[in-house]
Amino acid sequence: MISRKLSTLAGAGLVLAAAALMAPVASAQDAYTIKRVYKAGEVDRYKVAVKVASSTLTVDITMTMTEKTKEVKDDGTVIVTTSLDSGMMSMGGTDIPMPNEGQTFTVTMDKDGKIVKQEGADNKSPVGSMMSMMRTNPTPSRALKVGEEVKMDVPIGENKQKMAVTLTLLGVEKKSAEIPVETLKVKSMADGAIPIPSGPQNVKVDTTSWFEVGTGKLLKIEGTVTGLNTPELGGDAKVTFRRIRLVGDAAAKADKK
Repeated sequence: MISRKLSTLAGAGLVLAAAALMAPVASAQDAYTIKRVYKAGEVDRYKVAVKVASSTLTVDITMTMTEKTKEVKDDGTVIVTTSLDSGMMSMGGTDIPMPNEGQTFTVTMDKDGKIVKQEGADNKSPVGSMMSMMRTNPTPSRALKVGEEVKMDVPIGENKQKMAVTLTLLGVEKKSAEIPVETLKVKSMADGAIPIPSGPQNVKVDTTSWFEVGTGKLLKIEGTVTGLNTPELGGDAKVTFRRIRLVGDAAAKADKK
């Protein structure tokens, strides 16, 4: 039963990447091109929190991940590894360690950000699916101005089901204690079917993301998934999630664990 619930949660997580992991890079003074710039050897740590709440069930999941750009090839192909450093699921007052803790997932993307290969620890497992929500997806090539929106269809999962996604560039954010660099703030709204073990489920995903200016690196994302209705989750469920890059003392503490 726990495995089935994790699988359902993971399936919901698949859509998050498509809904909002869009990586902008400044291309002009007043316009920004959405494209992630990778650098071989780059390593970042992230903390992820997911909460699922229904009328009969509340589940909290916390994870710490390490993402490393393993290789950037001459043709633009990128190989990125994501390791689950630690993870815990809390349900009904019981804490349960996440499966696959300590294992690594590998994804290969082409120059346009399309995933062409996944390997390593079981990518079809619940944790493998959750890892997928942290990976970039194809994005518009044209530049966006602040306040401008763009509509696109984004393929999700192995069957390439498409989500209708609307992205809006909200503005440029100054650095803060939480995010010590200048960022681009992007609003994303997605609507469509996501793959879960019990079959495709129509959901809506609303997210806000912050990307580093100049590299397009995702530094923070938070949002909600609504419309998820499965017996494993006790009927209608709402998923809230947050992912943030660890910096300074927080990153140092995570390294010691």
